[in-house]
Amino acid sequence: MSYYCFETTTQIKIKKHTTLPLPELITPSVNVRTVKNPRPQNSFVIYRRNVQAEIAKDKGSSAAGRLDYVSKHASKKWKSESQEVKDLFGFLASCAKKVHDYMYPGYVYQPKRQATTNEPMIMVHEPGELLL
Repeated sequence: MSYYCFETTTQIKIKKHTTLPLPELITPSVNVRTVKNPRPQNSFVIYRRNVQAEIAKDKGSSAAGRLDYVSKHASKKWKSESQEVKDLFGFLASCAKKVHDYMYPGYVYQPKRQATTNEPMIMVHEPGELLL
């Protein structure tokens, strides 16, 4: 008997298309450089984590550590994946969202907004005036 709350056919599809164990795949990764809570993972982030695990398994951890390579490779693979695989990772993202909500109750994404303006700069001196 499985402790997962979804169909056996879904479990088979997940095992077929993933390298990492399901709990590791949908649990938010903790960034040790910041004290902020992580954002919920979307389907591509989960897919990319899985691709990184595939690369580590096939080519070693040094290749998997090259994040530029991993991202480009994952992007190319994602674009050529079937809708069924994308839907599967969408399902995993919804599961990851539930795990995230449990781990970080009341989490609200609050991006830091950069000060930008479309207004031209105002001159504080007269044209031709000598500035010292």
